[in-house]
Amino acid sequence: HIVTPNDLLSPSIPIGCPLPNYQCYVLDRYLQPVGIDQVGELYIGGVGVFVGYLHRDDLTRQVLIQIPNVNEKCYKTGDLVKIDSNGELYFVGRVDFQIKLRGQRIEIGEIERIILNVSPCVTNCVVIKYQQQPEDQEHLIAYVQSSSSSSNNEMITIEELKHYCQQYLPLYMIPTWFIILEQLPLNTNGKVDRKQLPKPDFLHLTQQQANDHHVDEPNGEMEMEIYK
Repeated sequence: HIVTPNDLLSPSIPIGCPLPNYQCYVLDRYLQPVGIDQVGELYIGGVGVFVGYLHRDDLTRQVLIQIPNVNEKCYKTGDLVKIDSNGELYFVGRVDFQIKLRGQRIEIGEIERIILNVSPCVTNCVVIKYQQQPEDQEHLIAYVQSSSSSSNNEMITIEELKHYCQQYLPLYMIPTWFIILEQLPLNTNGKVDRKQLPKPDFLHLTQQQANDHHVDEPNGEMEMEIYK
């Protein structure tokens, strides 16, 4: 991809298209293609894909995958990407951040993938496991980079994030807290610097999520009695 002046004004710059004699596939966990602008894992096929690790068949089986309806094995990169209508790929993260929380193994990349699909104004996301004190309970915190949507000039809300996650994630994978930032901290390589993420202010987060959650007023005599 040749970087243009317009790219510099965009929230993310594409990493380009496949080279000649290479194929790129953006797939979900079931090895099925994802839609345009949806996040999936990048698999690469073509003349440059290696035949395997020397004397390490176990590693070879992990990264060289047979994709349905493809005549060759493809390399499982571990990269999360999006593909646009022009066939350009956009790097959004990694899938190999796995944690254990309250006895459950959780793929951080899967949560990040869901959050990235909430809205076009969500341009980046990092999910971490956080424990304030050694004796405290561990929580998932989602740091969400959001820019104003061109359609309504509004940023994503915590309520929208939680509602979307509830539709696509099991309860134990839904972050307890969402922190919305205009820009996630980056390191010199242009990747998210997790060490520089702001520490959560739990009092502020509690107030923010309470304000972001709208409750309808009771309607009718029966609802009024229940409300009381």
